[in-house]
Amino acid sequence: MEKKTGFISARPQQVLPLHTTHTPNFLGLHQNMGFWRDSNYGKGIIIGVLDTGILPDHPSFSDEGMPPPPAKWKGTCEFGFTGACNNKLIGARHFRNGDGTHFFDGHGTHTAATAAGNFVRGANLFGMANGTAVGVAPLAHLAMYKVCSSSCSESDILAAMDTAIEDGVDVLSISLGGPSRPFHDDNIALGAFSAMERGIFISCSAGNAGPSNTSLSNEAPDPHRWCKYN
Repeated sequence: MEKKTGFISARPQQVLPLHTTHTPNFLGLHQNMGFWRDSNYGKGIIIGVLDTGILPDHPSFSDEGMPPPPAKWKGTCEFGFTGACNNKLIGARHFRNGDGTHFFDGHGTHTAATAAGNFVRGANLFGMANGTAVGVAPLAHLAMYKVCSSSCSESDILAAMDTAIEDGVDVLSISLGGPSRPFHDDNIALGAFSAMERGIFISCSAGNAGPSNTSLSNEAPDPHRWCKYN
């Protein structure tokens, strides 16, 4: 490997855990007012989510009221059956070694709906807490990149980030990560830097640990990178 053109370094890959997020509450977002309304709810933006996959027929991924994806979109839909993708869920790819096109897992569905779930009216739990469920950017388009099952390998994460860049995403949402590492040895940070150079905004989870010193994940200070505090 050292003799190959372009080789810089090599080390055993890490296997990283999944995270989740309470970002809307942390940001103080309120429907139909303030910054959220003024942002146009993400209309015309493509969000790439790196996670465990997605349940495509979940009501959060209905394309009611959604226009077609922007012309720059180059992604594809790898579900293996027709009708899974639409104008909301515009792409799905798998990178998890040995997992095939099995996309049905709760964590990815949860994080994708948190990022860009469409308005779901009448959402409730057995008749209680009835209301409207919605993601942070309900008018944005979604693309899922499956890189995890119960854990996530760095090689799959980097491959998905490179593919998402080429597909034409505007935002990468990544709710996974490991302990703090030197930036040159943090593959999520390296992949995020490559995306940032293409003008892509990267939103990474800051971990589920803490509150205590040195409990953050994904803390590399890229100028277009933002941590979701959990």
